[in-house]
Amino acid sequence: MNKEQETAYKQLKDRLATINDLHSAKSLLFWDHQTYMPRGGVPSRAEQVATLSRLAHEMVTDDEMERLLKASGEPDPCSEDGALIRRARRDYERATRLPAELVAETSRVTSLAESAWVRARGESDWSLFAPHLEKVLALKREAAESLGYDDHPYDALLDAYEPGAKKARLEAVFEELKEGVLPLIGATVAKGDGKDRSGPLKGAFGEAGQEEFGREVISAFGYD
Repeated sequence: MNKEQETAYKQLKDRLATINDLHSAKSLLFWDHQTYMPRGGVPSRAEQVATLSRLAHEMVTDDEMERLLKASGEPDPCSEDGALIRRARRDYERATRLPAELVAETSRVTSLAESAWVRARGESDWSLFAPHLEKVLALKREAAESLGYDDHPYDALLDAYEPGAKKARLEAVFEELKEGVLPLIGATVAKGDGKDRSGPLKGAFGEAGQEEFGREVISAFGYD
């Protein structure tokens, strides 16, 4: 990097750190929402989370971010600097397809929906959660259309967590998992007393057996 690129890159890192702080603050508010916050605080907390989501989104998508990404140059893609810039550009390109209002509204609605789900589950009353789920699905469909996709709307949403993954590929993976998981569940239930399914997980397990099992698992993952 030349001097100008180094300066731009430092400014980019500072900006990304600020964006990360906003997301961290949002996560902390949501943690409090899920643990100690009284139910009456849900509406105001939803607004707070929506505001932080909007501010972070605006910082990711504004003209200054675009300038810094361009001015930072093209470091070695295999270096840490190159990886950071590559990821920042990907996040920028994805975020610019989403309106800030949609991002804020999604945070607001999902925050309200989470509380409704907890209440609905506790009271075994689906009607408490159903209208919230309808709103979440509508917003997610809108986001998928804004992001764009070739085969299925879920591909656009999945790309945020697993770049390049497709719904069709996941379906094949889940079908393969079923072959091993379903018989295991059946065997576990059969060994239980009908109420406690954790029976096979309880007991005295020797250290040598545990080590043998652990080595078998990590070897299957490819570790020597």
